[in-house]
Amino acid sequence: MQAAVAEGALFAVFSGAIGGNLLTAFLLDMGATNGQIGLLNALGPLTSLSTLFAAYVLTHLPRRKPFMVGMAFFHRTLWALAGFIPLLLPSGAQVWAYLAVYFAANLGISLAGPAWQSIMADTVAPDLRGRYFGLRNAVVQVATMATVLWAGRYLDAHPGPSGFRTLYLVALGAGLLNVGAFLVQPEPPYIRRDPGNPWRHLALPFRSRPFLAAVLFTSGLSMAGAMVSPFYTVQMLRVLHLNYGLVTQLSAVGTATAIAAHLGLGRLVDRAGEETVLGLLPWLSIVPAACWFAVGPDSVLLLYLISVLQGVIGALQSLVIFNVNLGIAPRADRPVYLAAFSAVSGLGGFVAPVLGGAVAGRGGLFPLLWLSIGAYLLLGLVWQGIVRPRVREAMQAGKA
Repeated sequence: MQAAVAEGALFAVFSGAIGGNLLTAFLLDMGATNGQIGLLNALGPLTSLSTLFAAYVLTHLPRRKPFMVGMAFFHRTLWALAGFIPLLLPSGAQVWAYLAVYFAANLGISLAGPAWQSIMADTVAPDLRGRYFGLRNAVVQVATMATVLWAGRYLDAHPGPSGFRTLYLVALGAGLLNVGAFLVQPEPPYIRRDPGNPWRHLALPFRSRPFLAAVLFTSGLSMAGAMVSPFYTVQMLRVLHLNYGLVTQLSAVGTATAIAAHLGLGRLVDRAGEETVLGLLPWLSIVPAACWFAVGPDSVLLLYLISVLQGVIGALQSLVIFNVNLGIAPRADRPVYLAAFSAVSGLGGFVAPVLGGAVAGRGGLFPLLWLSIGAYLLLGLVWQGIVRPRVREAMQAGKA
C-alpha cells in the first residue's frame, strides 16, 4: 500500500507536467481547432475498449504484474517522447501526429488498467478503501498541484515550443521512476477463473443487470462532465485571454480543494456507503456548471469559487466511482468486470468530448453548459427509482 502511494505521486508528476490544462495549451500552441481538442479528450477513453482484451489475456497469465509494468513503460515513454513532434514535422502535420502518438500511448495505460485495479483490489480490504484511496488520492493531488504550479510559471517565463519540451523531459524522468515504483510494489496471490469460451467469459459482466445499471449510471455521470470540461480551458485562454499562470493557479486551487476533500471525505464515504454519495453527485455537479454562465473577463473570484466546487465534486466522484468499480466485481472474475467497466466508461468518454467539440465549434461554451446541466438533471431523476436499488444489489453481490 505504501509503494502504491509512492507510485501514484510519481505518476502525478508525470501527468501534471504534460496533461490536463497544459496538454490543451500544448495543442493550442501547435494550432489545434476545437474539434481537435474534443478528439484529443476522446482518444484516451476510446482506448479503454482494449481493456476487454487485457482482461482475457490476464486469465492466461500466472501473474499480473509483469504485463502491467510492460504496458506502463510503453505508455510513459511514448507519451513523453510525443513532446518532440514539433521538432520533427511541419506545422500542418503536428497536431494530427501528436493525436496518433497520444492514442497509441494511451493503449498502454488502458491495457495495464485491469491488472492494476485487480492488484489494488486484492491489496486493500473493502472496509479500508475509502480511507486508503482518500489518502492516496490526496498525496497524488499534492504532487499534481506542485507540478502544475511550477509548470505554469515555467511556461510563462519560457513560452513556446522550447518551454513545452522541457516539461516533456521532466515527464520522461518522472515516468521512468514511476515504472520503477511498480517494480517495488508486491503482487498479492492471484485468484482467477478458467475462462473457458472467451466470448462467454467476456460477456459475463453484461449478463448482470445490476452491473449494467451501475456502469451505465456512472458512465453517464462522467459523460455529462467530460463533454464540457475540456472547453473550460479553451474559454479561459481564447475567449477570456487569461495567461498560463492564472489558468494553472485555478487548476491548483481545485487540486488543493480535492486534497482536503479526499482526506476529509474518505471516512464519510465508508460510513455513508458509495451508493448514497453517488446519488447526490448529479445534483451537486449542476452548481459549478451553472456558475459558468456568470463568468466574464473580470470574474476571477468566481473562477476560484468554481475551482473549489469542482475540486470537492471531483474528489467525491473519483472516490465513489472507483470504489463502486471495485465493489461490484466478484474476486474470481474481477479482471473481466473491471475491464467491462472501463470499456463502457471509455466508450462514453469517447463520445462525450467529440460531441462537446462539435457543439463548441458551432456555438461556443454556453450550449455545452445547457447540455451538461440537462444530463445531470436526467441522471438525478432516474437514480432514485431505477438505478439505486440495482447499484446496491451489485455492491452487495460484489462483496459476497
